[in-house]
Amino acid sequence: MPVRRGSSVSEIDDVDESKMAYITRAEVRRHNTPDDCWMIIHGGVYDVGRLLHKHPGGSQILLKYAGMDATLPFDDVGHSMESLKYDMPAGSLKGLLEPNDTPVEKQDQPNDSDITDEKDTHCITMAHDRTLECRMVLNKLYTITLYTTILICVSLLLYTRLTWQSQIKTQHTTAQEIRHHQEHIFTSDTHLETRNEEFGIPAWAY
Repeated sequence: MPVRRGSSVSEIDDVDESKMAYITRAEVRRHNTPDDCWMIIHGGVYDVGRLLHKHPGGSQILLKYAGMDATLPFDDVGHSMESLKYDMPAGSLKGLLEPNDTPVEKQDQPNDSDITDEKDTHCITMAHDRTLECRMVLNKLYTITLYTTILICVSLLLYTRLTWQSQIKTQHTTAQEIRHHQEHIFTSDTHLETRNEEFGIPAWAY
């Protein structure tokens, strides 16, 4: 299968295609174990063994196409060749598929159920990741709301206490003023009575 234009393996791996070895499908089929896992993607032969434990859909998805052409399922789940630049470790590209080597075995063409299973797994993985992201956002919102509520309650308590202290102080001051005024009136009355007694002025004269 020819390499797709505009996103060739040479552009992804920064290699010279003219210097790369051509690999037959028979050779690729011999590398079909977890420790030695090759697959064909758009004309490039990749060793994905180091990617097995990192794949979001699980290693079984990749192992299903070990030693096979995985171009169709690769495209079907929405992957791009550009993603290989970030997903594949350096040195994963082993060579190019022999141009004249056509598939002779049915296993090189994954059936619809395999593609559907991988697509479903990919969708489930994406949904799981989005669920985790939503939970993280909700947890942050809950934390912010909790701290905001606590801050508001503390502020209200402080305001209430300050207002109460101010009212108590005002009432105390008012009580003192009333007491002083009463004492002043009592003192004045006592002084007047004393004066009347001294000068013999009867109370009815006032």
